[in-house]
Amino acid sequence: MHRSIHQLKHVLLIFLFFLRYCNSLFAQQTNTDSIDIADSLTTLEIQLQGLSFELINSNDERTRVSSAYHFVKTFVKTLRIKDSYKYPFDSLKSISIIKAPDNTFRIFTWHLRLDNGLYRCYGVIQLNPEKKYFDGKLLPANAKSYYPLIDRSDSITNILDTTVGADYWFGALYYNILMRKVNKQTYYFLFGYDGHKKGTDRKLVDVLTFIDGKPYFGAPFFKVGNIIQSRFVIQYNEEASVSLRYLPADNIITFDHLMTPDDKSVDLPELYVPDGTYDYFVWKDNQWQMKERLFETKKLKAPK
Repeated sequence: MHRSIHQLKHVLLIFLFFLRYCNSLFAQQTNTDSIDIADSLTTLEIQLQGLSFELINSNDERTRVSSAYHFVKTFVKTLRIKDSYKYPFDSLKSISIIKAPDNTFRIFTWHLRLDNGLYRCYGVIQLNPEKKYFDGKLLPANAKSYYPLIDRSDSITNILDTTVGADYWFGALYYNILMRKVNKQTYYFLFGYDGHKKGTDRKLVDVLTFIDGKPYFGAPFFKVGNIIQSRFVIQYNEEASVSLRYLPADNIITFDHLMTPDDKSVDLPELYVPDGTYDYFVWKDNQWQMKERLFETKKLKAPK
């Protein structure tokens, strides 16, 4: 118990540093162009590459925690450099980087694993400085150029029906992004993976939108039966291989249908595994509507 509390204190300190350090720099963003930073983007990327490798791969928890701390510090410094949005960061193989289809922003996400099996996700949304408009509206003069994402997923009581801001994020490593426009508002559907905790992994599709340049997660776009959800989440045994992906040729989201060994285990996500069938969502009436038994109810198109 003492070790677990000690581990959580380390994670909390990194979170608090992440938020405080980013916010202190946001106050200086109007002078970003004039900031004299000696390190080039290439030099900083090399530092980030080493830190991100240790953050993910080190067998020593203290090394992972220390690397997470220094990665945040170095990464925020990097984002302050003029034209950093154009820099690809190709060598950061341990970090997920996805760009919006309309190139208005990109998201960096990564995670920290503790010895007790707990995972904590980190992320940053970086806005494209050349995009001054969102949905035809001019960004406010005081709009930030990037937003730290603070993982509070364990504090969100109703994960399927909650809208949160960047400082109360449902953390995940994002691996794909879709875009839909509904009633002149643009929504981005983010596909993510979360190591979550010992015994259980999660995959999800979250919804991101911007209001006055500020990011918000969660919106009522998933119809499951007669229930409307603000995000779609599946939880399953950490040893299972579970898919959740978008098929562009058919414009559907497919995922493994999960099952437990018996009816007594329905409330135990660590026992859920794929049963060999697939369900899916189809985009209809400005919603993702869930359908069952993919191959029995729909004929897929050949990928182009």
